[in-house]
Amino acid sequence: MAPLIRIDDYPTGIRPIPTDMALIHTILLKFETAQLPYYLGIVPAILTPQMIHFLSQLKFMIPVLHGIDHQYPTLSKKLIKIGDPNNKKGKVSVQNEFKWHRLSTITSKLKYWKTWLETQLHRPITTYIPPNNQINLKTLQALHTVGFTLCLCETIIPNSPIPMIDSDFYGFSNQFPKQGPEKKVITLHTNWEADLIQSGDTMSLDNLIAHLRLHYSI
Repeated sequence: MAPLIRIDDYPTGIRPIPTDMALIHTILLKFETAQLPYYLGIVPAILTPQMIHFLSQLKFMIPVLHGIDHQYPTLSKKLIKIGDPNNKKGKVSVQNEFKWHRLSTITSKLKYWKTWLETQLHRPITTYIPPNNQINLKTLQALHTVGFTLCLCETIIPNSPIPMIDSDFYGFSNQFPKQGPEKKVITLHTNWEADLIQSGDTMSLDNLIAHLRLHYSI
């Protein structure tokens, strides 16, 4: 059975959005070229029209709501202020985007942005990835009410009203084990893969994609 490929943080997580999205787009296009279906965690409130146009051209991308704004407006500014825009020091703390919200507010926001993104991309969106894997039962209840049917998350909440699936690989492509049992859920991040390429590692992601095509009967 083919693994579920999950890619978080489009166009970013909490880092400042790159002034040039070409590298991020190249990473996603590698999966398109390989014809590998992948679940892309999209942060809708920080998309530009150009980003929406790019996403609308992708054939193998399964759009996933990745929070609303990923706390980007606040946390990206903090990273810039402390001189750590790429979040290498890990000094900016993250939490559940809806931690202090009422159930009715969470439900309203999720319904609005789910519908908005579906309208922009002309595709249904039924999967949710909580930013930073931070979620609670209240948010899961709201997701169920709005019509989500799956939550991909590293934190599994007991008695969730919708199925939750965590990853058995979560990291950089150069860390992926080529031996051992097959993986059911493989999670990568746009920015992490961009970091690898910018550091000079131009082959790890290509090797992982080749491995997936060879060993997972996709």
